[in-house]
Amino acid sequence: KGAGFPDIAAQGLRYDTCTDAFFYPISGTSAACPAATGIMSILAQARMDATGNSTGLGWLNPTLYSLGADDVASGDMAFNDVTDGTNTYCGADDGFPAAAGWDPVTGWGTLNFGKLKGLFEAL
Repeated sequence: KGAGFPDIAAQGLRYDTCTDAFFYPISGTSAACPAATGIMSILAQARMDATGNSTGLGWLNPTLYSLGADDVASGDMAFNDVTDGTNTYCGADDGFPAAAGWDPVTGWGTLNFGKLKGLFEAL
């Protein structure tokens, strides 16, 4: 059984959802993944609008890791680095701590939409 680590993070607490006309909050990956995917879709559309390239963004990991490494080197952040907190795994007392740069809790951090929009439009 392997462990998975994130590439990016997103707010994942108390997203209002509606099912059968009933609103209730959800949290966790079920909230964060659709939010991050929606942001990536808007970035893809911004790139298409700016460049006329309709091929989309493709596999994002190489781009995300390149941008993350550039962030660390330059301090000009495409991601909002999460440096405080711990994610305990299966109730363990000593979970993974957040740290500067990439970490196994939040990856590179949350998406900085304004910065990423400019970078993706230039791809």
